[in-house]
Amino acid sequence: MTAAGWVFMVCSLGLVIGLAGFCFRRVLTHAGAPPDGSRAGDDAA
Repeated sequence: MTAAGWVFMVCSLGLVIGLAGFCFRRVLTHAGAPPDGSRAGDDAA
């Protein structure tokens, strides 16, 4: 594989792993919704 192929592969893997980590962190650190299903900060009337 050429050097450009390695760079592209490493950047792609970094993006996928970083995005997955970001999503897991957002889900796992979420405080949870109240039992009625409303969410804090939701501007819907």
